[in-house]
Amino acid sequence: MRFRTVAACLFAAAFVLHAEPQHLDGISAVVGDSIILQSEVSSFVAMRAAQSGSPKPDALEARLLRKQAIQDIVDSKIMLVHAESDTNINLSTGDLEKDVDTRLNYILSSNHLTMSQLDSVLQKDQGMNLARFRKEIREQARQESLKQKVIQQYVEPTPLARSEVEAFFAQYKDSMPPAGASIRLSVITLTNSSGDSIRECAWAKISKAKTELDEGADFAATAKKYSEDPTAAGGGDLGFIAKGSLGDIRLEEEMFSQKPGKYSDPFETKTGFHIVKSEERREQMVHARQIFVSTAPPETTFSVAIARLDSIKKSCADSTSFVAAAKKFSTDAATRSRGGKMHWLTSATVPAEVHSAFDTLVVGQISKPVRSDRKISIYRIDAIVDNRPLTIEDDYGNIAQMAQNIDSQKRLTKLIERWRKETFVEIRE
Repeated sequence: MRFRTVAACLFAAAFVLHAEPQHLDGISAVVGDSIILQSEVSSFVAMRAAQSGSPKPDALEARLLRKQAIQDIVDSKIMLVHAESDTNINLSTGDLEKDVDTRLNYILSSNHLTMSQLDSVLQKDQGMNLARFRKEIREQARQESLKQKVIQQYVEPTPLARSEVEAFFAQYKDSMPPAGASIRLSVITLTNSSGDSIRECAWAKISKAKTELDEGADFAATAKKYSEDPTAAGGGDLGFIAKGSLGDIRLEEEMFSQKPGKYSDPFETKTGFHIVKSEERREQMVHARQIFVSTAPPETTFSVAIARLDSIKKSCADSTSFVAAAKKFSTDAATRSRGGKMHWLTSATVPAEVHSAFDTLVVGQISKPVRSDRKISIYRIDAIVDNRPLTIEDDYGNIAQMAQNIDSQKRLTKLIERWRKETFVEIRE
C-alpha cells in the first residue's frame, strides 16, 4: 500500500510526505538564525507545481518557480522571526496539540489508513517514524499559528468604503473570474411577526430570570428553570464559541464582551430574549452559557401564511402577475419595490432551504412556500445561466471580500518589507 499524495489535503504543511527525503544538500538562504535548505525549496516548488497543475515544469518555469519559492519562504521566515520576538504573541500548548491531532486524523481519513499503517508507509517511503512525523507536523502547525497571529495582530482586515470597492472593481473587473452558474429569482415574502402579548410574556419571563440571578441564583440552575433553548437541560451550556461562527452579531457581541464569570442584561435578537454568561475566554473563543426565551409566534400562524402564499401562487400565471402580487403582498421591503426581483445568485450564495425548493423546477415555475426563521416565501425562477460576469450590483459582497483580501495582502507585504530591513537575510542561490 502506498501513501496517496497529501498535497491535495487541506493542510499543505504536510507536504513533507510527498517530498523526497531531505538531506543536508546545501543552504539556499539564511534568515536570522534560521537556514533554508535547498531540499526545502525543492519540496516547496514540487508542491506549488502540483497545485498549479504543472507537475513537470520546463527549465525556465522551474527556475522562476524556485526563485519565487525562495522569496516566499524567506518572507515566511521573516514573519516567524518577528513572531518569536513579539512578547504579545503566545500559543496555547493545548490548542496546538489539538491542531496536530486534527491534521493527523485528516491525513488518516483522507488516505484510508490506520495509525500503524501510516507509520509503516512513513518508514518505507520517507525514512521517518511516526514520532518524527508528528514532530514535523507540530512544527508546521506552530509556525502557521504564529504567522496567523502576526496577521491578526498587525494586518487585521479593514472594512472598505463602497467607493473603494467600486474603484477596485473598475480597475480589476476585466481580470476577475466569472461568477459561474447563477440563478435569478423573484420572491414574495410574508413575515410572521410576534404579537405584543407574546413579547410581553417573554420579557416578563427573562426579567424574572435576571432578578433571580442578581439575587445570587446559580446561572446553570436558572437556565434549567427558565431557558427554552435545547441546551437548558445542560444548564444553558453552549460550549466554546468561535468568533464569527454564530451568524448573529448582537448575540456574539454580548458573549465576547462579558468578562469570565459575568453575565449580561437581557437583550433581544430576532429569535427572542437572551441572557448570556462567559465562563472562560480562549483567544478567539469563548465558553458561554445562555438563558433564552423565544418570541416566536404560534405554529398555527405559519400554517395561515403558507395557505395564503399557496393562494397567491395559484393566481400568478406569468411574470407580470407575479410582479403585481409581490408589490401588493410582499413584506420584504428590499424586493417589494422591484416587484420581488432579486439579484443574481450563485450556487454558493443560495440558502440551502431555498435551493431545495426549486431543484426540480425550470424557468417560469414557482416554488412551494419556503420557511426561513419567521418568514415564508415563494420564489419564481426568472433565469438560469451557466456563467456570467461579476457585477457590482449583484456581487458586491464577493467583490468587497476580494478587495479586502488584496488590501490586507498589500499591507502585509509592506510590513514584511519593513521587517526585512531589521532582519539578517542572505540568499545563497
